[in-house]
Amino acid sequence: MTKGIDGKIVYSDGREEVIAFGTTWIPEEKYRNNKNIVSVALPGSIDFWEEYSFAGCSSLKSVKLFEGIKDIPWNAFENCVSLEEIDLPESLNVIDECAFYGCSSLKEIYLPESLTRIRDNAFANCKALKEIYIPENVMIIGVGVFVGCEALERIAVDPANPVYYDEGDCVIKREETMLVAGCKNSVIPNVKIIYKSAFCGCDNLRSVRLPDGLEIIGAWAFRNCKDLTEVYIPSSVKKIEMFAFSDCPNLTLFYSGTMEQWKQIAFSVGAKMELV
Repeated sequence: MTKGIDGKIVYSDGREEVIAFGTTWIPEEKYRNNKNIVSVALPGSIDFWEEYSFAGCSSLKSVKLFEGIKDIPWNAFENCVSLEEIDLPESLNVIDECAFYGCSSLKEIYLPESLTRIRDNAFANCKALKEIYIPENVMIIGVGVFVGCEALERIAVDPANPVYYDEGDCVIKREETMLVAGCKNSVIPNVKIIYKSAFCGCDNLRSVRLPDGLEIIGAWAFRNCKDLTEVYIPSSVKKIEMFAFSDCPNLTLFYSGTMEQWKQIAFSVGAKMELV
């Protein structure tokens, strides 16, 4: 038994941490890079925990967040490479940037109905994550939320969600007809925009046929797709943003239009590629 952050009692045996109710603050230096802790339970009384609170806790396997916690801060569990189980409360509103970045053992996670925002790179490099279900109340999905999730094979959105929907194992933003995230099993539907980093690091993606009517391929959209061998680009494309297809060593591009049309496409830095 040891004293808690605000003088409360915390149960601790060096491997399990149960932080007492009444604790309101967790500083970054308290647990970061602790190699021994295997489980942690956080009470709903916590209203502020700093970025990187549990980052680098390489033996951490399970986390329970109790009702009352409203957000998971930036990089909170970054590179917790052994994390397999996390219990999120129905009070949770925000999963912030890189919150679970590099949690390479995390195979599944239940997102509560209370969730409204999933920030940039929230689940990036969760290499074991197989499927994800986006709840009804999520209004904001950031850039590259599933970058490097090479095992991801299914993405679904609650049909009642007013901002996003799923089709072909892709997440689409309704208003802009914009694909914001995909996975290795995605069949890209009729969209106008493929957003930044939508398929970045999707190693098991092999062939992509982009739909007629597509206008913009966003920055880093297919970057670092090591197994991608062919992409078919329709003549409707008007803009290809920076590094959209960079670090795809085996890729061949096919274009349905003429060479003159290809030359009219607006290419950003690092986006221009040769055609076959």
